[in-house]
Amino acid sequence: MHSYKGQIAIEQMILTVFVLGTVSIIFAYALVSFEQSGRAAEANDAVNRMVAKANSIHALGKSHSDFIQVSFPTGSQSVFLLHKCVSDSSIGAACPLGDSDIDFSYLLLTVEIGGSTQEIARHSNAVLLLQEFPSGSELGGSRQTIRVSWTDTGKIKLRRV
Repeated sequence: MHSYKGQIAIEQMILTVFVLGTVSIIFAYALVSFEQSGRAAEANDAVNRMVAKANSIHALGKSHSDFIQVSFPTGSQSVFLLHKCVSDSSIGAACPLGDSDIDFSYLLLTVEIGGSTQEIARHSNAVLLLQEFPSGSELGGSRQTIRVSWTDTGKIKLRRV
């Protein structure tokens, strides 16, 4: 005689292991995706806050400055600027005719998310200047105090305090 109860118990155990394995894989994928989207949102927020404060200081005019706290996500590598030039409409780190040729700036944050490097960029109405900004491991996963101020040359300076 054959025992069907033993066979049914083994089939149920195999099915349970399969379902638990599948649910575990889905849960792990969701956890990684959630963490990556959180870092992307934090990177966007950091760039948006710096550009918004720079634009408000630019709108207020000479002699104005303010401080902001910005959190940079883990994986942040660098903050840098690109400028749009008036003379030839090019976009680059410097303009051919110097600073007086700059129309406006883009603030960029380089961050590693999900194994790939991404650049988060925002347009600023002001001509920006970065001073004493950290990079690499000093930037990633940190909270920085940044002074945003109007300079004598009409640029908006973002400086880590």
